[in-house]
Amino acid sequence: MVRRVKVGIVVYKEVEEDGTAWYLAVEPMSGAQAQGESLEEAIEKVKEEVVRMSEAWCESEVREAVDAKIVEVELPE
Repeated sequence: MVRRVKVGIVVYKEVEEDGTAWYLAVEPMSGAQAQGESLEEAIEKVKEEVVRMSEAWCESEVREAVDAKIVEVELPE
């Protein structure tokens, strides 16, 4: 049995001296983030984070974002 959950993925771009980092925050999960050297790597990490944090939904702050998407995620029951 699989449970479907809709979550918001907020994309942040941070330019640093050593390159650009992409951050994906899962909303409304406070503190759930994934970082990668590419957007694809960050997406894979955030999928893992959604499954790991699926029981910890709570309100969170949204910083200035580059983009945001609503996605549906399948969680194992």
